[in-house]
Amino acid sequence: NYQYLENRLSSIGITPYFSLDKGVVPGVFLFRWLDNIDYPALKVFMQSNGVESSVFYGKNAFFVPCHDGVTEMEADYMCSLLEYYYKNILGL
Repeated sequence: NYQYLENRLSSIGITPYFSLDKGVVPGVFLFRWLDNIDYPALKVFMQSNGVESSVFYGKNAFFVPCHDGVTEMEADYMCSLLEYYYKNILGL
């Protein structure tokens, strides 16, 4: 799921906060996005659309779930929300 999100979201400038080490199975996909993004507003947007996610406070980063219980359909939904946010909220 981590690699799926990493690959799918790279087209809108999302990059992982940490590199994924071999043998590590993360529960969240922690990422950096644009320098000027309003992460608290993104949190409200994602949570209002049913995605439990949050700001990595103290850092310029955000996270969404990517544990082994996340289905491909759920990952696609999160990606679609982030792509929508990029195109329609940020206007990029």
